[in-house]
Order: sequence, then structure tokens, then C-alpha cells
Amino acid sequence: MSSTTTIFGIDLGTTYSCIARVDSSGRPEVLKNQDGQETTPSVVHFEEDNVVVGEHAKGAAKLEPAHVVFTPKRVMGDPNASFHRRGKDYSPQQVSAFILGQLARDAAEATGLEVKDVVITCPAYFGTNERAATQQAGEIAGLNVRYIIPEPTAAAFAYGVEQETDQNVLVYDLGGGTFDVTVIEVRSNQVRVVCTGGDRDLGGVDWDGAVVQWLAETHGKEHNLDPEQLLEDKEVLASLRLLAEDLKRALTHRNSVKHRLDFVGKSTTIELTREMFEDLTKGLLERTVMLTQQVIERARELGLNRIDLVLMVGGSSYMPQVRRRLEAELSIPLRLLDPNQIVAKGAALFGQKLMFDAAVEAEIRKMWGGNVPKDQPIVIADVPEAQKNKAIEQVAAAQGVSRMRLAGLVEKSVINTVSRSFGVKVVVDDHGTEAVNNMVIKDDPVPRRVVRTFLTFSDGQRNAKLVVMENVHTNPDPDHHVLVQECNLLGDAVLAFARPLPRGSEIEISFALAEDGRLAVHGRDLTTGGVVEAIFETQGAMNAVEMAEARTEHIRLLRPSP
Repeated sequence: MSSTTTIFGIDLGTTYSCIARVDSSGRPEVLKNQDGQETTPSVVHFEEDNVVVGEHAKGAAKLEPAHVVFTPKRVMGDPNASFHRRGKDYSPQQVSAFILGQLARDAAEATGLEVKDVVITCPAYFGTNERAATQQAGEIAGLNVRYIIPEPTAAAFAYGVEQETDQNVLVYDLGGGTFDVTVIEVRSNQVRVVCTGGDRDLGGVDWDGAVVQWLAETHGKEHNLDPEQLLEDKEVLASLRLLAEDLKRALTHRNSVKHRLDFVGKSTTIELTREMFEDLTKGLLERTVMLTQQVIERARELGLNRIDLVLMVGGSSYMPQVRRRLEAELSIPLRLLDPNQIVAKGAALFGQKLMFDAAVEAEIRKMWGGNVPKDQPIVIADVPEAQKNKAIEQVAAAQGVSRMRLAGLVEKSVINTVSRSFGVKVVVDDHGTEAVNNMVIKDDPVPRRVVRTFLTFSDGQRNAKLVVMENVHTNPDPDHHVLVQECNLLGDAVLAFARPLPRGSEIEISFALAEDGRLAVHGRDLTTGGVVEAIFETQGAMNAVEMAEARTEHIRLLRPSP
């Protein structure tokens, strides 16, 4: 095929992760890890002088639960989250980097290729902090993160690449630790996200947790033990978590399962039926249904009234109760499509699209003889048809792929939306009352740039603090204000003026959202005419010094396989 660098797709999951590439035939394939498995548990075991990732780390939880980290993704982007292991604190980015590094190492072993350029997936409702943290996790692992793509978009892209009919698809993504629901238009030349919702704290591990609680209560009742005291024992809790996952998986194919519990010197034989399991977890499933209905209603508000297909993805979608409940609630055709792998495959296909797009753009620049500045992007869809076709043919020949397949990827655009509303804190009256003025509204398409003018509050003002906050309000009126207590802080920056300004001086603030949802904020003093940039940093991001230290620690602990 081509000598061009492969861009790998990584599904960085809450409970399981995997990595994929597009093979020489143009098909995406998930690569097996060092254990011969296509998915790797997102678990990290901190040994004395190195870390172990995956199945062996998961097994170590029974013996050394205090040195094992599960589900770091659930706190990704939280500036206050850390994991204390072996006398050191590790951020969610660092722990996730160990998972990413192991995936990259296993993929390199499987393919003989350097794994450097990647597309990493994230939940659709991840905000700026979480996406920035995901980007940093990849950088700590030594990867060149080309794009952060929402998981439902990746799934829809993988599904839509070969679809010839226009469809409106609802992606129901119930993963191990998170739940996403997204409405997406799939067209012959476009995959467009309409709206999205979800819950970062709802997923298969919560089904496991319900079983863990039942196991502890059953064992406690049998032997007159306090179930809460049982769960306070880290080794007991770790063993019950692993057992609960095994029981849940068994009930996907069986109507009942028996097991013998041995804890604190006591034994109990338990039997868990599918009916009992579904009753224990009914409330969790109902929450996904409620969130799904909310997103469908939001799609109607945005003008999309028909859903043609429900695409079920995420490993927890295998549970029989999920399909039955969705069939009863939605009356829409369901398709369970490769739930454990489709997200990684979609990311790999999107990575190949990025590679082909860059090659076609380079050919077009050659045709235009340097008349377009290098820093000015070329929108391939706007290029005259004859020139675009010629560039596609030249790249297809150079890459050794069919023109039809290359054109299919290059000409299929992907339009994401922003999952939260973003705004700045402003003073709304003479008493100094503060509120948030949203500049970007949830479900707005990206990329997006919004510029708005605000006024200084007091005479002799020397600077303005730009406090950026996010929320889920959807009112697009620029005069609408959101209560500060209904928002989460993203970060801030100080805009220093060239000289003290009088009250009512104009300040220009711009929000620029990249295609993958990352946010850049700039401020400008319009009174003096000077351009003064305010550097915005998200609260969940690590600074340059922390990143360098994390990279050094990563290299030290994640040693090459023998």
C-alpha cells in the first residue's frame, strides 16, 4: 500500500480499551494485545518499580487492591482528582497515558509499525476540560494526537462509510463506565451530529455495583455480618467487583448462575437469575431510557422528527434487558453492531480520512502554485470539481488504493456539535451581581468562532478577568444570563490593558471551538486599539512543567516488554 504514516484509532474506554488500524484492503481491524485479546482492561497496577496494564493488572486487584487503579476515565478533566499509589499522586491523564502507551506498544508488536499518530475517542458529552485532559494523556504517552473524536460520531462514521441511503441514526452507547446517546444524520457525503446527551457516571460498572451490593447483603444475611463492613475490606470489594462482572456476562447467555462465596472464613452458595439481575438494575436502565427520550425531544426542537435506526454500541449493550426495553420504548429498528470494536474502527477510518485529506490538500496546493498561504486551510469541498478529482486520482495512485474508496473518505465530511454551552462571567447590574453570558450554545456545530463585545465595569480599570464557565442551558438569546451556581468553572485568564480605562470601555472576547470541541478564548481591548492576548488554560489541564514530569515518569514506569 502506501508509505504514508498510519493513523491508528484508539477507543480509550472506561473499563476496556482497544486500538485499530485500516488494513491494506481498506477494512478497519482491531489489533490484538500481548495476551491475544482484542480489548484490554483499562486497569493499571503500580508495582514497586513499574506498571502493568490490562488483564494482569485486573487480576492483581485481588491481592493488592491499594496499588491498582480502575476507571480513571470517570474523573478525566477533574483538576482535583488524583490517585495515590506507592507514595505518589497520579493524575487521570497519567493513569490513562499508561493505558494508551500499552495499547500503542502492543499494536506496534502486532503490526511491526511505529505507533505515533492517533485519533482518540471520548464520550460525546465530554467538555473542554475532559477533552484537553484526553489530549494530554496521549501526549504523556508519547503519541501525536491528531484528533479527539466523540465515540458516537466514530461509531456512526464506521457505520456510514458504506451506507448508500440517507438515514437518521440514534447511537445508544452504553459502555463500561459511561453512557452516550446521540442523534446523527448519515448522508452519502456527510455525517452530521444533531444533538447529544449522556451521563459520565452511568455504565456497566454501575450494573456491577448493584450486584456487588446484593452479594454482600446475601453473604451478610447468611452469616449475620454487616454488608457495609464487608465492602470496607479492599480485598473483598475487589474480589466482589470481578465476580459481579463475571456473573453479569454469564447472564447474557444464561438464565441463572450459581457461585460459592468465601469471605471472612464463611461460605455462601448464591444463585443469581437473570430476572433478579434485571430487577436489581432496573433503575439504571430506566435512566438511559429517560436520557434517550430527552435527546430525541431535543432533536425535534432542532427540526429532526424522524429516527430510522437505533445503533446499539458499547459492551453493556449486549445485556438482553437493554434490547427488550428499547424495543418496547422506541418502536424503531435496532441494530447491535460490533459494540466492543466499532468505536475504535471508526476512529481508525477517520484517521485514514485525515491522512487522505492532507495528501489531497497537498496536491491541490501544488496545482495552485503556492498562491495559498501555508497557514490558510483549504476546504476540499469548495475546490473546483475538476481540480479536486485530479488531486484525488493522483493521491489514489500514489497511495495504491482505489479512487472510489479514497474519494468516499475524502468527500464525506464530519460535523460535530458542542456538548455544553460556554460563556463568560459578567456583571449584570450596578450592584455587582454576577451571571454567565453564554457565547456558544449546546448542540451548536463545530468548528465555531463567536465574537462578542462587553464593557468595563468601573473607572480606571487596569485589566479584565475572563472567567469561562460551562453549563447545559440551550437559550441562544445573547441577552440571556445563566446563574453562576448552575455553571462549572472551565478556567480563566487576565486581560491587561495598555492603560487604565474608563467605565464602559469596549472589550472584545472571542471563543474559538476546534472541530474536536477544544476551546480557545481570546480577549482584546478595543479602546486603545492594541491587541492584548489573554492566555486561557482549562482547569483540568496540566501545565508544561507537570507534563514534562509526567512524561519522564511514564517512560520510567512503563518499561518495554521483555
